[in-house]
Amino acid sequence: VLHERSGLGEAPPPPTAPDEVIIRRTPVELFRIAVSQGPWAGLAVIPPLMIVADDLGAATGVGLPDFGEPEPGTWLVWVALIVIVVVTAASVILQLAREFLGNWELTVWATPTGFRRSAGLLSKTSRSSSVPRVQRFETQQNLVQRQLGIRTVVLPTIGEGDLVVPGCSSEETARLRARVVDDDVWVPDLDRTISPLAVFLAVRTSVIGVGIVMIVLVATVGWWGLVPIVVVPWTWLTARRRVRRTRWGISARGVAMHDETFSITTREMAFRKVQTVLVRQSLFARRRQLATVRLAGASGGVTIPLIPLSEARALRDRAIYVAETDKRAWM
Repeated sequence: VLHERSGLGEAPPPPTAPDEVIIRRTPVELFRIAVSQGPWAGLAVIPPLMIVADDLGAATGVGLPDFGEPEPGTWLVWVALIVIVVVTAASVILQLAREFLGNWELTVWATPTGFRRSAGLLSKTSRSSSVPRVQRFETQQNLVQRQLGIRTVVLPTIGEGDLVVPGCSSEETARLRARVVDDDVWVPDLDRTISPLAVFLAVRTSVIGVGIVMIVLVATVGWWGLVPIVVVPWTWLTARRRVRRTRWGISARGVAMHDETFSITTREMAFRKVQTVLVRQSLFARRRQLATVRLAGASGGVTIPLIPLSEARALRDRAIYVAETDKRAWM
C-alpha cells in the first residue's frame, strides 16, 4: 500500500541467497575421471575400423605390419594381441575425448532451492533441480576409483535428467549428502545382511546355463566345449564376496544399502519418497521364509534381496507408514 501511494510501484522481491559453487572440476581431475572408467566404449570403434581398414590403408599408404606366414595356431595369438592393443588405445582416446567434451569446466552450484550443474566444451549444458525432486542419494565406485580415492555421485530426479557428478572426493560426497539426506533419514549403521543362500541361487543359475552351453559345444567342437565350466567357480567366488560385503540398514525415516562385489554402490532413500513396496518370494525363498524387497520411488529405488520374511514385512510396513504420515514434500 505504501509503495502504491508513493508512486514507487510494487515492492521489490525479497533478497535471495547467492548461488554457491560447491564442486568445480579442473582438467587434471577430468583426466583422472576418464582413466578411471571402464574401457567398454572402445569396443564401438572396432567394427567400423575393420570395415574401412583396407580403404584407409590404401589411401594413406599405411597398413598392418606383415608378420610373414604364421605357424599353425600362432595367428590366433597375433590377432588377440592386435585386438587388445586397438581396443585399449581406442578406449583411452574415446574416454578422454568424451570426458573433456562433455564435462569441461564442470561446475555444481548449490542454489537456494537445490542444485545446478553446468558443463561442456563445444556445447554447454546446464541442468537444475530442486532438492525435493531428488529421489535418493547414490554413489558408485569401481576398483580404479577406489585407488584414486574418487567416486561418482548420482542424484536421480523425477523424469529424465539425473544429476551426475563424477570424480567426487570423500569431502565432496559428504557435502552433497548433507544437502540431500535429512538427519532422520541418514542411516548410521549398516548392520543387516542378506541370506547366504544367495550364493547357492547364483551358482545354481550358473550351472544350468553353463551346462546347456557345454552340451552344445561338446557336440560341435569336442572336449574344448568343457572350457565354460570355469564360469561356475568364478560365479561362486563373486557371489560369496557380494553376500559377505553387502550390508543394509534402516533409520527412523529412511533406508540405505551398501552393495559390493568388486565395485561398490551405495543407495540412501527417504521413506517419504517411496511410491510402492514390492515383497517378492520365489518358490525357493517361500520354503525358507525369505523375501526380496523393492522400495520403488518415482525414479528407481532400493532393492534388498533375500532377507527374512519378518524383516521384509516390517520394512514394508514402516516405509508405507512414514510415506503416509510424513508431511514433508516427496517431490
